[in-house]
Amino acid sequence: MSRLLQLERPTRRAREVNWGDKTRISGNERKTLAWVSVEDSGPMMVYAAATLRGPSAGTACLVTIEWGHGGASVEQEFPVIHRLRVPLAASMVKVSGRLALENGKPPPNTVVADVAVVIAPGSDGETLRNTDWFAGVGADGTLIATPARVLRFEGYNGGAKDTWAMFFDGPANNGDVPTAARPVRVGRAFTLERFDSQGFRRSVTWAASSTPMVLTKDPGALLRVEAEILL
Repeated sequence: MSRLLQLERPTRRAREVNWGDKTRISGNERKTLAWVSVEDSGPMMVYAAATLRGPSAGTACLVTIEWGHGGASVEQEFPVIHRLRVPLAASMVKVSGRLALENGKPPPNTVVADVAVVIAPGSDGETLRNTDWFAGVGADGTLIATPARVLRFEGYNGGAKDTWAMFFDGPANNGDVPTAARPVRVGRAFTLERFDSQGFRRSVTWAASSTPMVLTKDPGALLRVEAEILL
């Protein structure tokens, strides 16, 4: 009998705790999503995706990633917008998650998220991206009405005067500070690239502005605007 018990022990998770199951988080819960600890430090990739259910408008899924080596560690919180990818170098990685409204407070318990996290040793081909393009024409508009991660904006000024192309996370009104902006001369193209990707928690909107610092809508502008969205 004792020998049978010894054979059963290897079925226990001992060092690497990296379950592939989705974890459900609701309301003000905070849960551990994945945890890996190995002897030697090396490159690791963290991937996360979340599906929100219930009256979730304005709610974000946030994951805290703690990583380190040799007894020391640091941590940082990231929003899971469509898909999260974080390259690290460590021997220990721990990921926990929570839900939060725009004011930082937890949503009601009727809002739930199914969160999947993978911690994998090594690095991926980060230059190979799955993307889609969205475009708009005029003086303002919405490029995508859902949360998204933007790799770059491109466009062209077909109007009669110089203007500013401004991009916002959600609806934009005069006086709002843009998430990103770029001056555009008449008859010229423009490109606005992010180092990795820019997360938009609500939607990706844009507007032409006659002023550079905050939005002053320019209804006479004529821009073609495109956004490359990470799938």
